[in-house]
Amino acid sequence: MNNSIRSWESAFTLDSAILLKVVAFLLLALWIHGILRRRKNLLKRRFPVGAIAEANARERHQWRYFHRALLVLKIACSVYFMGTLIKYLFT
Repeated sequence: MNNSIRSWESAFTLDSAILLKVVAFLLLALWIHGILRRRKNLLKRRFPVGAIAEANARERHQWRYFHRALLVLKIACSVYFMGTLIKYLFT
């Protein structure tokens, strides 16, 4: 039983803190890369012409306030998590 306790305690050393910060930095870099890649793909997207496209446009128009509120919530959460992660990286 003492061996399992010692191995568990050895996981929480200075080296593991550095490893966690490296993993956090990689996750932050992947998150930013994903955001930038999505924006680039949105700029290339073309909308089809026709009845289905008009129906999609009407539906987007009807739900625009909900989508804007959801976007504001997503941005607020992202800024909070990014700020927390950056503070963790610099501690």
